[in-house]
Amino acid sequence: MQVFVNNKLYELPVDVSLKSLPEIIGLKSGQGVAFAINNSVIPNTEWEKIILKEGDNILLIKAFQGG
Repeated sequence: MQVFVNNKLYELPVDVSLKSLPEIIGLKSGQGVAFAINNSVIPNTEWEKIILKEGDNILLIKAFQGG
């Protein structure tokens, strides 16, 4: 299945939850991130329930420290 994460195409297995996405795409941790799928922000309490679909457009925002 193909989805877009920050406008980059990824090939994922079928039935992938949003919670498992960070690991699949190579992020070290899912902490400090926020997701929107097709322009809808998804609360982190819902990540496990959300199953990604073919063609989903996912915006991933990572928080970082700095000054």
